[in-house]
Amino acid sequence: MKKVFALILLTFTLKINAQNVGWFYGSLDGSEVIDLQLGARNNGTQKIFNILSSYINGQSYLTTNTSAWASWNILTRGSSTGLKSIFRVGGSGSSGHSIVLYDKDDGSTANVYFNSNGDSFLSEGNFGIGTNAPSNLLEIKSSSGSINAAVESENDQNVSSFLYTGRSGNSGIAGKTVVENALGNSILLNPSNGNVGIGTLSPSARLDVAGDLHLSGGLIQFNRVYENFGNVLNLRTMDNNQFGDFRFEAERTDDGQVRKLMYLDGGRGGLGIGTENVPDGYRLAVDGKGIFEEVKVQISQEWPDYVFENDYDLMSLERTEHYIIENRHLPEMPSKDEVVESGIDIGDMNVRLLKKIEELTLHQISLLKELKSQRNRIEHLEKNIEELSAELKVSQIKH
Repeated sequence: MKKVFALILLTFTLKINAQNVGWFYGSLDGSEVIDLQLGARNNGTQKIFNILSSYINGQSYLTTNTSAWASWNILTRGSSTGLKSIFRVGGSGSSGHSIVLYDKDDGSTANVYFNSNGDSFLSEGNFGIGTNAPSNLLEIKSSSGSINAAVESENDQNVSSFLYTGRSGNSGIAGKTVVENALGNSILLNPSNGNVGIGTLSPSARLDVAGDLHLSGGLIQFNRVYENFGNVLNLRTMDNNQFGDFRFEAERTDDGQVRKLMYLDGGRGGLGIGTENVPDGYRLAVDGKGIFEEVKVQISQEWPDYVFENDYDLMSLERTEHYIIENRHLPEMPSKDEVVESGIDIGDMNVRLLKKIEELTLHQISLLKELKSQRNRIEHLEKNIEELSAELKVSQIKH
């Protein structure tokens, strides 16, 4: 077998000065088709090692910079506007270890930055985990297990929280997005029907909360639209009110009118229905009519059974008549003007009316006794008259 050896003799140029050492293949000015340069330099604070490859005015550098506490490897490329940084890897004792990918156009903006001891970021494009064709800023996919890829976060008390989507193999949460932690607390989003569950993995309404609910803010609004009419129910805390007064409002969208339904006075504990004016000292104010199957009034004043005590001073009918002539209303009862101005107290009015009924009952009993006495006297007189008539007839017969 015939062997052919070709020996190619390459010519190297060595350049040495006080701080720089370099080896060059080709030309020093880049005029050759391919130039390769190896060099080292010490500028007093850094030691720099360069590898330069040139191809017809296009240059690519791989540079290692070393100082007292830092070391960097930098890959650059040539362009019509100058050198552009492509990639950098290295680190220092102060900033940590990092990997940097630079913008393809300006060569100086870090688009991808990973830092072992600080913040990391991706400033442009999409980032995929488990996929090589991400269509969103962050896309995580998993092809196995009962859940799609999860995101885990752990706090300073070693409690982890997870964000994941259930796969088709998990009948309970299949196709649903879940946020939960190791303590069993969960939030579930069901894209098929739009339901959201807090504390439950099977929400039966648009919002299903298993547990207490605390809301911060001034307005909760329920909106229902039917054909061209809309009904809005607002639950609103009153503006600029330190006592947290609460108001229920009904609003129709066809005429824009707000109808006040209910008002809760947080400072005094009053309730207004159809009005926000709850007078001082009152718990309930209603603007309009009311209908009840049963009303119970618990009063604190004395019930007027004392009218039947033996020492009760019952006003005579003559005195009552004189009072009515002068005042045009019963004693101890409000006048028409007082009722118009202040209304009536149902409990107090019932006490007053009962007192008048009991007084009237006493007068009726007294009149009944007097009537009975008069009837006895009349019967006695009638008997006497009959006897006198009989004696008179006998006397007339004898004569």
